[in-house]
Amino acid sequence: MQRQVAKRQQISTQKSAGGNIFRRMIDKLISYLSLVKWILKVAQRPTPDQLKTTAKVTLIMVLVVGMYAFIISLIRYIVFMRGALVTLPPPYNYILIGVIAGSCLGIGLFVYLSLRRTVKSRERR
Repeated sequence: MQRQVAKRQQISTQKSAGGNIFRRMIDKLISYLSLVKWILKVAQRPTPDQLKTTAKVTLIMVLVVGMYAFIISLIRYIVFMRGALVTLPPPYNYILIGVIAGSCLGIGLFVYLSLRRTVKSRERR
């Protein structure tokens, strides 16, 4: 596979050695598109298990990044807006803390159980 890619790059550099700049750009574009076509031809479709795993990891990462951004923005608000700090009334601040803690625990538990299940399934093989 690497030899084929190297050969394609060598051919494209030989072609682009002469001519004007537009011809070289067109040659590079054509070689790039032929490489993309070759990759799509060689690539395999993911199995349903791989697709589910990718979807789970993506969802976890979106949730983690969202919680991280929310917590950082909340800390930034508390630190830099100290003079104009608006506090939440007691039921709402407990709800907010509970949601953040529950989300962190839920994601941590989900990742732990997923990793444990993955390790067990690999040990059976």
